[in-house]
Amino acid sequence: MNFRRKKNGLLGLLLLSLSLVALLTYLSQPHQLPDLPRLPAQGNTATIFLIDGLSNDIFRKAMQQGKLPHIAALAAQGRYVENGIGSFPSMTGYAFFPFVTGTDAVQSGILGLRWFDRQRKNDKFRNYVGRTHIHMNTDILPEHRTFFEQYQPYYTASINSYMNRGVQEATMTGWAHTTAKYEGKSIFGWLRAIPYFGKYIAKNHFEHETAALEIALQQVAHNPKVHWITFPSPDAYNHVFGTDSTYWQLLTHIDSLIGRYVAEVNRLGQGGQRLIAIVSDHGISDVGRNIDICQYLYEHTGMVAERGTSVNVWTSQLTDDPILLDKSDAYFVINGNLCGYLYLKGGSDSLNAWTCQPDYSDITQWVKNDSAYNLLQVFANMEGIELVAAQTKLDHTKRTKPTRHCPHHPPPKDRWSIHVSVRHPKCRPPSLRALALLGRL
Repeated sequence: MNFRRKKNGLLGLLLLSLSLVALLTYLSQPHQLPDLPRLPAQGNTATIFLIDGLSNDIFRKAMQQGKLPHIAALAAQGRYVENGIGSFPSMTGYAFFPFVTGTDAVQSGILGLRWFDRQRKNDKFRNYVGRTHIHMNTDILPEHRTFFEQYQPYYTASINSYMNRGVQEATMTGWAHTTAKYEGKSIFGWLRAIPYFGKYIAKNHFEHETAALEIALQQVAHNPKVHWITFPSPDAYNHVFGTDSTYWQLLTHIDSLIGRYVAEVNRLGQGGQRLIAIVSDHGISDVGRNIDICQYLYEHTGMVAERGTSVNVWTSQLTDDPILLDKSDAYFVINGNLCGYLYLKGGSDSLNAWTCQPDYSDITQWVKNDSAYNLLQVFANMEGIELVAAQTKLDHTKRTKPTRHCPHHPPPKDRWSIHVSVRHPKCRPPSLRALALLGRL
């Protein structure tokens, strides 16, 4: 009996080992393009490289020091635009919209990576980070066609893009991106330590970007009409480690990958027809500590603010918790790139509380436990906040001047129901940056 148990145990262990080896062998294989019909482009074509989280200051210095020779060569041959703004607020995904449609992001129908859609009956919290990234393409308004849609039926391809509606071949390297971002941390450190296979199943940023470029080289051989490649490593690395020497090295590595791509384009004879653009969605800022907005609001006003989920790992469905919403006074969303949204519950009708738009008085005289608070002032007094903007119900019969709380700023031009609170560095130097948008958004 004991012999049979040992025998079964050894067979089970052998089968498990063989399965693990087979899985590791599969993961270590180079990426193969899917078998699908591809109609090569005719006429002019375009490739867009998007460097996620590109520091303007570091990029300039690297260009001046000659550390980005391939990007510099392209800039010398074409156009170099400094201080461009993809969108406001600027953040991954949302700032892709102007590049893929030629339309300002405010016309997209969404308001960032994470936001709260009052107009929806259900699933108001829209979060495109994680497996739910698929909803960004369906949430953007259909009247704004992407260039992937414009150039059908020609072959188009994208790598690591949230916003690629209409693309024929979409590739996401989410696992490699995750293992690179959290290199050496938690289980990823153990996976990396596996002999021979470790470097294939738990890539670092340099290996991840190189692997993505290898996929791009396979795709460009089929002459895509539009080719989009995102390099996410600068943003991902900055989120965890800031802008140290490795951040610089990642930029020079990306420059070398772009050089390889350009050389391949020329070798394939596409150089005369292919436009190559290098863009970024947003800049970066090193953050030393974080602000707990929900805790701060509760301590200073008694407000109960529910914070939206950061990333959806286990599901691709977007669902709200009606119990949490019913008990909350506000919904706080970390939108990305040091920007946050605060949505106030409006009206006394519980069924429509999250659909109603608050008035200006709801923000400047927000009531809790028989006390009134000016939320603009509450945020303006908070250490780490640089800018507070509130949008309320629009009154088209008159203009409302922005409300400012800093003597060092001159009064701006009139705007429609936009209320701004700022703190000038002379008043109180902020240690962090944040943007809070309240009300109608």
